[in-house]
Amino acid sequence: MIFNFFKKKECISCYRLEYGLNIYHMGLSFCDMDAHLTSPLLPLSKLRNGRYDFDDFFKKREKLRKLHRKGIINDRCIGCYNLEKKEWNSEQKIKHIDISANLRCNSDCIYCFSHKKKILYNKIPDLPVLDLLKNALKKNMIDSNCEIQIGGGEPVIHKEFEQIMQLILDNGFKNINIYSSGIQYSPSIERALRMDACNIYVSLDAGNRELYKKIKNKDEFDNVIHNLKKYCNAQNINKKAVCIKYIIIPEVNDKKENLISFFDIINEIGVKSISIDIEKYWYQKNKDKKEALIPYIELMKYTQKYTQDNNIKLIWFPTAMLISKDYSEMLK
Repeated sequence: MIFNFFKKKECISCYRLEYGLNIYHMGLSFCDMDAHLTSPLLPLSKLRNGRYDFDDFFKKREKLRKLHRKGIINDRCIGCYNLEKKEWNSEQKIKHIDISANLRCNSDCIYCFSHKKKILYNKIPDLPVLDLLKNALKKNMIDSNCEIQIGGGEPVIHKEFEQIMQLILDNGFKNINIYSSGIQYSPSIERALRMDACNIYVSLDAGNRELYKKIKNKDEFDNVIHNLKKYCNAQNINKKAVCIKYIIIPEVNDKKENLISFFDIINEIGVKSISIDIEKYWYQKNKDKKEALIPYIELMKYTQKYTQDNNIKLIWFPTAMLISKDYSEMLK
């Protein structure tokens, strides 16, 4: 593989296309954004006999990068808000990794793509990632400056999760983002929080047990709250490393009083960071209907003011981010 560390060219591209690697159950891609913008996520390089093919991935990604350097946006990137025009370094080194190598989950969220076939998805075996990461480190394709994002399924129940975390923490990685149900506690996440090496995002989506059960189909609300308190206590300098997600689901948890109870519980836990999103399948059907979106823009506006007034970090997740850009004037 030939590395060109110095050649730069101004073009419309994005960080993921230039430096990203998405490792997931169907193969390799450079990002997971088409899973948010369209469905399903399409691999750039498919699995071959249950193995990931790095050479095939880099070859196909380079074709897309060359298109962008010619001023042509490839089809799978059209409409993505991550695109920007700048001078991009053409080096091949990976600077961002998404790991979603299992579809098994200990929750059953009604908005998840796996909800209607949960038994089937929970039978799909975890794909091995540990040796792949070891080889990437050995070949100097990644180093401790690389951002690592770990999701699933539920990443904590992946058979290699604790070993993966041990490997990247022992090699000095400090920019780790983990997306979890919070149902199963992880000693390695606690270690990473104490080292200021990770952020963890836990989807709660409710401020009480009954609503949680309705959304998750699991009676784990009290257990998750207990685990979140332990994670918060493990935080070191970064007191906003533990983030609770709230996905607004139309006709389920989309009332102002639902958000108020959610804010009550995050204050009880001591969380100082939240993320908000709108259920993506509903949004895809209604994104051109301004009247349908107005109630959710109002909820976003209320959340924005509450977090500003209470020194809470607010993150818009993909669908909410699209809405915030399209209706920025209404959020002022």
